[in-house]
Amino acid sequence: MMKRCLGLFLATTILLTGCVGYTLVKGGQKLELGQGISVKPPRDWNRRTEGKHEIWTLDGPGLQYILFVKGIEDGGRIFPASRRRASPKKDTFPKFRKGMSLLEVRELFEASLSRYNAQKIAIAGFAPAEFGGKDGFRFTFTYSTESGLNMRGIVAGALLGDKLFMVIYNGTELFFFDRSKGDFEKILASLTII
Repeated sequence: MMKRCLGLFLATTILLTGCVGYTLVKGGQKLELGQGISVKPPRDWNRRTEGKHEIWTLDGPGLQYILFVKGIEDGGRIFPASRRRASPKKDTFPKFRKGMSLLEVRELFEASLSRYNAQKIAIAGFAPAEFGGKDGFRFTFTYSTESGLNMRGIVAGALLGDKLFMVIYNGTELFFFDRSKGDFEKILASLTII
C-alpha cells in the first residue's frame, strides 16, 4: 500500500510540475549560461532560463532541481519570479543588497526559503569554498514542506564585485536528492566564471 501511495504521489507530482518551457541541455558539452558562467553537465538535463536565473531538472522541479543564480545585483532576489509566484508570501521576499557579508547572504537564503512555507529549516557546514575558480562559500540545508515532505540541499556561491552568484541543488530526501547529487557535484566542479 505504501509503495502504491508513493508511486501515485510521484506520478502526480511529475504531471503537475512537468517540464513546460524547458529545453534540453546535452550532457558532455560545455555550455555558456551567460554572465560569464559556463558548465559541463555529465548527462542531459532539462533547462529553463528566467532572467538571471536558470533552473535545471531531471524529474521535475518538485522532485529535484539545480538553480543557477547568475550575478544578481542590489535589489535582486535569490529565487526567480516564477518560484516566488508559487508562494503565498510572494510580496515579502527579501532582497540582496550590495555590501552584504557572507553570513548575511546565508541569512538571506534562509529567509527566502522560509517564504515558501518551508518548515524546520536547518543550515549546516557553512564554510569558505572554491566556486568557479574564485573564493566563495558552501553550505548544506534541510527543511520540510507543508505536506511533510523532507527536502535536502546544497548551496555554493560567491560574492564577486557587487553581485551574488549561487548554485543551489535541492531534492527530496527520499531518493531524488541522492540520485542526482553526483551530477550536481560534477556540474559544480566544471563551473567557471570569467
